[in-house]
Amino acid sequence: MVFMAAVGCAVFLAGSEILTRAFAVDALVMRPLLYYQSADLEAHRPSEDPDRLYELRPGVRVVFDTDDRAVSPTPNPAPRPYRTVTVNSLGFRGDERPAAKPKGTFRIVCLGSSNTYGALVNDSETYPAALERLLNARGKRRYEVWNAGVSAYTLRQIAGAGKEILRRYDPDLLIVQHFNMGRRAFLFGRPVLGFFDRDPGLYEENFAVLPWRATRWGTALLRHWRFYRAVVAAVNRFSKPVDATPAAEDAVNNLPFLEFCRGARRRVPIVLLLSVGARADPRFVPEGMKIIELGKKLPPGTVWEYGKIHPTATVYRWYAETIMKSLREFGFLF
Repeated sequence: MVFMAAVGCAVFLAGSEILTRAFAVDALVMRPLLYYQSADLEAHRPSEDPDRLYELRPGVRVVFDTDDRAVSPTPNPAPRPYRTVTVNSLGFRGDERPAAKPKGTFRIVCLGSSNTYGALVNDSETYPAALERLLNARGKRRYEVWNAGVSAYTLRQIAGAGKEILRRYDPDLLIVQHFNMGRRAFLFGRPVLGFFDRDPGLYEENFAVLPWRATRWGTALLRHWRFYRAVVAAVNRFSKPVDATPAAEDAVNNLPFLEFCRGARRRVPIVLLLSVGARADPRFVPEGMKIIELGKKLPPGTVWEYGKIHPTATVYRWYAETIMKSLREFGFLF
């Protein structure tokens, strides 16, 4: 009797595993649990970097219409284009750049999320583009200001991008815009299970209920037994989101970002840019880091649009003017 029960249980588990794999049931159950980035999908792609998860697609140019729909690349764009997004061959928004820094050039790289990327404006209207024009109009030296913003990036994703920038592009200054917190987003409509296989820490980041949390056995079960993964995901469908706790927030974003800043500042200065309404936890800001708080520098009679997450080109120009003044005060401009 016991033998028959064991055989029946084995058959049930084996059949469940076969069906789960055949119909990707685990992916379907997990899908509502995850957070997604869905803006300007045509300009983004999955990343090989397990920290970043996705990135801009090099060499693409997309024109969006007034309803924020992609209407190109096509031979004949819509008659009412709203904005153009161009990603250069290095994977940064804006004009083509040489990977090797030209002699005599001061290279600034702006990292951040959609506010830095410049959601809802053209390439030339983002604050990094405006800052480059303002700096070069001074005529004292040649400046490059790169736009390394990517929609919905959190501090951990920014840190991942920053590591590659330091390794490959020799910046003289990093400006990091601090805004998005919480779990990292995945690219909407793209497969995600491969990321969990490469980085089991994503289970802790996205699952509130996790048996044998952070153990070798628990990780192995989630990675190799897809029916078990589907069951755990189903349980989490009825649980409190994992990023509701400060401890999870610190583990996901603040600690990796702090580690990046401590290492990077040995090579290059970093300025922290706080959007209007944004706040930085002082526990995770390295001592002595320069900070630009836009909310404390608002012009008199400021209208509500200055506090929008995705403001107009006029507000982005004010960003650039404010950043330039602050960089001069910090002693970074000559």
